Amino acid sequence: MIKLEHIKKNFTLKDKRVVEVLKDINVTFPSSSMSFIVGYSGSGKTTLLDIIGCLLTPDSGEVYIDDRKIDYSSSKSLNEIRSKLISFVFQDFNLLEDFTIEDNLVIAGLTDLNKVDELLKKVGLYEKKGTEVKYLSGGEKQRLAIARALGRNTDVILLDEPTGSLDKKNTKQVMELLKEISKEKTIVVVTHEEHLVEEYGDFACEIDDGVVSVLFDKRKDDNFGISKIKSESREAKFDFKHAFKYSFTLLKTRLLNNIMTCVSLCICLFLAITSLSFLTFNRDNLLYEALVSENKYQLSPYRGYNSQISAGLNVKADLDNADLEYYPYYIDDSTISNFSFKVNVVSGEFKFQNQIYEEPGYGDIYLTSYLNSRYTSEFSTAFSLNGLLPNSRGYKIDLNISKTISTPLNRDITAKLAKGESLNEYEKQMFKDVYCNAFISKQTYDYIFDYIGELAFANYSGSIKVLTSENPSVTLSANTVKKISEDNALLYGKNPVGYNEFAISKSVFDNLASLVENITYESVVGINFNEFSDRFTSFVFGDSYEQYISLNDVLNGPCELVGVYEDEDAALYFSDEFMEDLFNTYLDFLSGFTTVISSSKDIASLVDLGYLLQTKTINQVLTIDQFITQDLLLIFSIFIGILLIVFVVIMLLSASVMVNSKAKELSIMKSIGIKTPSIYVSFMLKNAFMGLFSFVIGVVFSIITIPIVDSKILEVLNISASITPIHFSFGYSILMLVASLAIAVLGSLLPLLKLKKLDLATELKEC
Repeated sequence: MIKLEHIKKNFTLKDKRVVEVLKDINVTFPSSSMSFIVGYSGSGKTTLLDIIGCLLTPDSGEVYIDDRKIDYSSSKSLNEIRSKLISFVFQDFNLLEDFTIEDNLVIAGLTDLNKVDELLKKVGLYEKKGTEVKYLSGGEKQRLAIARALGRNTDVILLDEPTGSLDKKNTKQVMELLKEISKEKTIVVVTHEEHLVEEYGDFACEIDDGVVSVLFDKRKDDNFGISKIKSESREAKFDFKHAFKYSFTLLKTRLLNNIMTCVSLCICLFLAITSLSFLTFNRDNLLYEALVSENKYQLSPYRGYNSQISAGLNVKADLDNADLEYYPYYIDDSTISNFSFKVNVVSGEFKFQNQIYEEPGYGDIYLTSYLNSRYTSEFSTAFSLNGLLPNSRGYKIDLNISKTISTPLNRDITAKLAKGESLNEYEKQMFKDVYCNAFISKQTYDYIFDYIGELAFANYSGSIKVLTSENPSVTLSANTVKKISEDNALLYGKNPVGYNEFAISKSVFDNLASLVENITYESVVGINFNEFSDRFTSFVFGDSYEQYISLNDVLNGPCELVGVYEDEDAALYFSDEFMEDLFNTYLDFLSGFTTVISSSKDIASLVDLGYLLQTKTINQVLTIDQFITQDLLLIFSIFIGILLIVFVVIMLLSASVMVNSKAKELSIMKSIGIKTPSIYVSFMLKNAFMGLFSFVIGVVFSIITIPIVDSKILEVLNISASITPIHFSFGYSILMLVASLAIAVLGSLLPLLKLKKLDLATELKEC
């Protein structure tokens, strides 16, 4: 039973005039019957049917279906009634045109395919069940609309001019089918065909001037209560298969708009992924990559101007704290061909060029293959020790060459050496860091110290080189005052006697006098060593000097300049006590250290400790590091965020346009009871397809573009090294894919909101 009490409905026209369509409707349509609503065109028949079908909200009044009051204020309640209690056959068919006949019935809830076939046979559409609705005639569409309503098996079926597009034969067939069904269901038909009302009607009413009057009631004496036979309705469902199919329909709708949207999304994702490539820049990894590309795993760094870095007092703590593997070395200056190489002192197993070797035995030495070839052709096996101890020149020691470490010269270097050509800076550094290396054990090193140290000290002349400059060419040595005072006159002051006293040679004084006016013996005597050192290094040596050993490592407290000697050598003079301490300190210092680079962490530690790494490629990497600053990365991060916002806006606009384009189809789905979240899945899939397609295109263009950007960075910075500062990152790309899909979901929320606000009655009437 359908009962309407005091139903009123007004419409406001565009000119703001109010039209009363339904003034005060009170009518009850009996259960298990076929009821008709008649009236002239525009009398409000369809409006009344829309109110019963929960497509339109009355201004006032109540509607009851089987004693259940319809709550028009609750969209959830209305959707439940449309889904479970009511089926609607519209005058304009309102079918899903891009789906087949069979799909329309399945979506409406008739999932049993045998019953689908049975129903299609009843309405004469079985032979066309695989045909898309858009290819059907008007009569075929009307019969399908009726079949959809019947297939849903709801207790109430509402029909608006169901025979308007049917011929006499099909009209008779449909009406008899409805008449048979009305024995179990409540059927309400709006029509203008009076003969159908007379022939098939159980109840009829007429609307005139907004008021209903009953024309006849053939079941007046029957029970108009709730039907004794309750049907189990079939709930309309938009399953994933049909949601997936409909998403492609959405893609084809407003194709140009979708193409432009995809192009915009492609540009956003391309720019975002390309910008993300800058975040892949990692100085430490790139430094390590540069070394690996050069097949170089050893470096001999230095700090500032101290090219003769010791692996002793002043750096050992730094290296140990940084957990760096390193070997101290001294320079062995060969007397043949002015050739020198590094003798590394190792303890236990050691690593060289990414290979592990056992510790050399006592009295043994390992040579690289290049060094070994030089010794075989030019040298004896007696090794010079010029770089190990002061004044040890001329002393040699025989060591057993027990192993050759394979380090073949590369072809370019070999070719240049054969032609007598000069090597470039990179090749020279390879010689220093890789090719010219030897290894002895700590035990062997201690023996050399004990043996050669005694010989050197026995003939000790008391001179240790502490400063040297290329421009001007000056070498400054520390000397014992004992030797100097015997051969040279004291020009001014006194002999250094105390530990913290020193003198200078006339040569040093003359160098200062040539640069500073009005300097006299009297003006320099009495100054502190640190003040003198600052003046001397800045005036004479400028920025181009090398420090061999720091006198401040020995000095304890202030040291005063007390005299000037007649000596043409550039020298400083200290007491015997000071020079003995200086010599002993010197023995604790080696020429430098060789670091083992096993990971990016190792090379990062060296850079962070302030060591200069003598390779062109590494210096170029550090140049890039100055270019790709944290500020630049922050700018790119903000830019990526803006692109993602633009991405969201584009998705929302695209979704909004699509909802407007598909408003009628979406209203059809809601009118047959399909839940909003099910429809939302189609929009989400459509956006996901667009996002995924845009992502793939963006990735392809980024993969092509990033190497070009990479090479441009190297070109702008004038870098020739074969390195890749930035690169395509699959990790960041997956992150962008996830973001794209998340935005696709977010971009589908707008349809979800607009779906809830659709004016179903209005949309379903629009062609």
